[in-house]
Amino acid sequence: NAYIGADLAHDYTVYACDARGHGGRPLSGQKTQFSVKRMATDLQCLLTHFRINQPIVIGHSMGALTLWQYIADYGCDAIKCLGIIDQSPRLITDSSWGLGIYGEFSAERNQAFIESLHRDFPRLFYGW
Repeated sequence: NAYIGADLAHDYTVYACDARGHGGRPLSGQKTQFSVKRMATDLQCLLTHFRINQPIVIGHSMGALTLWQYIADYGCDAIKCLGIIDQSPRLITDSSWGLGIYGEFSAERNQAFIESLHRDFPRLFYGW
């Protein structure tokens, strides 16, 4: 959120990652496939490019999912603190995890969702 970043900028240096598929620009013409894994790599590139050492990173919604992927791919050693807003660390609900996305998101619903994404990603994603 731009307002939160602006408020934090009074006391901190703020970098806002404009994630692929977000920020009002279309994905058309992209040579790199859109994925959470790619967005985690983009975050790593941003941290490396600007030589950001031990940042406090905050992710909301898709940004939170990107941070979970970042941790899986790169670990936590390079970050000082992590803030996750509005994102479960596990989306699928089953007998061992009742806090999945939307309260009940079974493996079957997840598979149907993935198939829908393959059929018409823009309409499904932006229609949500």
